[in-house]
Amino acid sequence: MKILCIGDSLVRGTVGVNWIQILSRRQNTWNLENAGLNGDTLSRVMTNLGAHVSRDNSYDFIVIGGGSNDVLIPSFAKRGFLYRMAARKLLRENYRPAFYPGEFEHVLDAGITDVEQHCSARIICLTMGCINEYIPDELNGKRAAFNEVIRDVAWNHGCRVADVGEKFEKYLIKHPGKDYLLNNFFNTVWFDRYQMCARAMDRLSAERGLQLTIDGIHLNSRGADIYANEVERQILRFGQKFH
Repeated sequence: MKILCIGDSLVRGTVGVNWIQILSRRQNTWNLENAGLNGDTLSRVMTNLGAHVSRDNSYDFIVIGGGSNDVLIPSFAKRGFLYRMAARKLLRENYRPAFYPGEFEHVLDAGITDVEQHCSARIICLTMGCINEYIPDELNGKRAAFNEVIRDVAWNHGCRVADVGEKFEKYLIKHPGKDYLLNNFFNTVWFDRYQMCARAMDRLSAERGLQLTIDGIHLNSRGADIYANEVERQILRFGQKFH
């Protein structure tokens, strides 16, 4: 079974624990291709996806994850100098976010429509886990609105939804994490990238008082398990066709 996983850093997995590696170990007969790119906004994810299926339309499943940077990049304008400079650099380099749910919906809908015209793969859409483990944070409100768009667009296209957003919310209501979101620029762009094993990343997560992430977004082992579980469950729901 040939599966393309495409999205942002939560798919790429070079920061935090890599859920695709977890899934690959569980399902070692599945051919999982990781096409995530750090920093990508939804528009870049969908452009990247279009390029992939134009080269190869033989995938059985496509897993699409994106949107976190669409929420984050505009928020950098309200943070410290280095974050503001990073946001300006990303915008200059065409990492343009979708600012509003209607714009987000248009990008996702158009991208899926394009894929459906070139590829017969089953599509699974990932909702976003969290942006700050403190659920009342305003960025989580925007994330929740974008997650509703993901669910609606997926429904309209007959796609599956790996609803990690719902699972994260339920977990964090019972086990609240601290109000922590990329609190240190140098940790974000350098230190956190070089935690070389899951044990080190889980220790870092615990030191910061976090439950599912290492920095409010990128996954620790528990968070990565939720992602792997939800994607695996959606793929297996298609039954015996690929076995």
